[in-house]
Amino acid sequence: MKKEKLEQDKEEEKKNSAKEEKKRKEEIAKEEKEEKKKTKKEEEEKKRNEEGRRGKKEKRWYYEGGRIRKRKEEEKNIMITSDRVRDRRQ
Repeated sequence: MKKEKLEQDKEEEKKNSAKEEKKRKEEIAKEEKEEKKKTKKEEEEKKRNEEGRRGKKEKRWYYEGGRIRKRKEEEKNIMITSDRVRDRRQ
């Protein structure tokens, strides 16, 4: 009787420890997912902020004389370098 009870207790402990390990692994996985989401959101916000600053100056199209004109690559490069110089001064 005592042997049977001891065996049952050991089996229950094994089951409980396995359940606890499984719970820990699930919690760790959830935390990792949340961290990934946070970092991903932060990166997207940084991209949006950078695009927001430069986006207006790097438009492919602009108005000239009431017409839409296509911006040349040279003009884009000049504007980008002028933005960088302006950022350095500030």
